[in-house]
Amino acid sequence: MASAMTARDDVEPLGRPQGQPLTHVVHQAFLDNDACDALLARAPAADDAWADGTVYDGDLSTAPALRTCRTAPLVDDGVLGWLQETVAAINANAFGFDLKGGHEDDAVAFMRYDVGGRFAWHVDVGPSPPLSSRKLAFSLQLTPPAAYVGGDLEFAHLALTAPDAHRALQQAIRRRGVLTVFASNLLHRVTPVTQGQRTVVVGWVHGPRFR
Repeated sequence: MASAMTARDDVEPLGRPQGQPLTHVVHQAFLDNDACDALLARAPAADDAWADGTVYDGDLSTAPALRTCRTAPLVDDGVLGWLQETVAAINANAFGFDLKGGHEDDAVAFMRYDVGGRFAWHVDVGPSPPLSSRKLAFSLQLTPPAAYVGGDLEFAHLALTAPDAHRALQQAIRRRGVLTVFASNLLHRVTPVTQGQRTVVVGWVHGPRFR
């Protein structure tokens, strides 16, 4: 798998100092088209092999679903190690967080949004393990941007304070093969998919409490 992965020439420079605010979002090209195809080929082909990824916020009898999607595990054949090394390098250059790595109960996975799929405004940190130790989140875009409508990863602070920059970021992180990394307590959402299908690989890096 690793041999199919080639460098891209549109990588965002990572020369930022440590200590960036938690609202910082980093994106960089990670996989080329062939590598994206190879990774997608490892996702389940049958719909019934994908798990229901619906998540509710509050009382199930009254609250709408917070997240509507399908999920599937990503079996490691080397790509996870490279992915984790890349996220660690991004952290060293852009965040400077104290990290421990992945969590056995919070595995990296495929996430698929079909028509109607969405993830309302939320943060990825939760009150109890393993969510409580999440410090960085990452999303790897596998679907070509023209293959679906909607399904935009949005960040509340940019949408409110810098709409032009936010629109530019949305277009950048829709590019196939782009890896997006951000602090797990950053308010974000995925808008509803209205046409097509969006598939990404998502995961989190854990660490001790902020202090």
